[in-house]
Amino acid sequence: MYPELFSIGPVTVYTYGVLLAASYLLGLQFAIHRARKWKRVRAACSTAA
Repeated sequence: MYPELFSIGPVTVYTYGVLLAASYLLGLQFAIHRARKWKRVRAACSTAA
């Protein structure tokens, strides 16, 4: 794996930083999806009782 993905002038983008940001965004998206799903489940349970 390459430590540097690319450089634009004095700014260097590293592989680790890109992977870290991607995993954070993916985890956030997954958490939002699960929270919305959990809200629907709780709403269905409360109306059934």
